[in-house]
Amino acid sequence: GKLKQLRNMSHYRNVEVGRICWINYGELYGKTVSVVDILDQNRVLVDGPAVSRCQMPLRRLGLTNMKVAIQRGQRHKGVINAWNAAKIDEQWAKTSIARRLARSATRANLSDFERFKVGVAKRQRNAAVAVEAAKLKKQSKK
Repeated sequence: GKLKQLRNMSHYRNVEVGRICWINYGELYGKTVSVVDILDQNRVLVDGPAVSRCQMPLRRLGLTNMKVAIQRGQRHKGVINAWNAAKIDEQWAKTSIARRLARSATRANLSDFERFKVGVAKRQRNAAVAVEAAKLKKQSKK
């Protein structure tokens, strides 16, 4: 219970300079950034390869386990160099959040006919699952 929670606190995702975050709301949704400076308890200064330096409220950021070694207020070029050295893009692509964002982007770009084919495939899969479930239910009654 509590003791386990306290032990895990040292591995908690803290807001700190160099922490990699993803933007979870707004026009930059889905982009990854690094915290460059902490402005106050609600806002940070972020920078990244796909986002120019800007202030961002913490409620619009999702923290990740990844971190780059940069100094407070690091210039854009230094952030990019540290980003590439840590291979953040490769690490990000492996996360469940990145996979979910990619999946939703793929679905958003489907044509009408492709959406129809997805619907047909779902119905076929659900029918097959229902048949198997009925077989198992029938066996369990015996």
